Amino acid sequence: MVGDETGQKDLTRSGVVTYRLCNLGQISATSISDPVFVRGFQWRIMITLRKLNNIIYMGFFLQCSGDPKNASWSCYVKASLLLKSQNPDIPSICKRITHLFHEKEPDWGFGNFKLWSEVIDPLNGFMKDGCVLLEAQIEAETPPDLENGNILNLY
Repeated sequence: MVGDETGQKDLTRSGVVTYRLCNLGQISATSISDPVFVRGFQWRIMITLRKLNNIIYMGFFLQCSGDPKNASWSCYVKASLLLKSQNPDIPSICKRITHLFHEKEPDWGFGNFKLWSEVIDPLNGFMKDGCVLLEAQIEAETPPDLENGNILNLY
């Protein structure tokens, strides 16, 4: 398991990753948030821009850094991925995922979460002051290493 800068591990069951994405005209193909620790793993929001049939889509994924010391790490998660409305009259967009994150599938979400043109149009309520707000609400099961009482990887 991976710790924070102080060497501490956050083993909480749930957490929220928030990402204020600004300078939208300068975004490359992928943009990644700062991490939040849940169950000892680092979780991030990953945003992608992808062109399909000349239409650009925003992809929205939850990404887990996993455990570099243990190739068989895994963590089962239920999460809500939200594109937050910044207009009280317009609802946020929420899509839910359930996934067993592991070394070969460390991220999960939607490649076509929303049309990029709709995300950046201020009339749709998602962009304000050149920024959009994204959130991932995470509920994680106990990883197998913890479930089996193996706490050696934690410290």
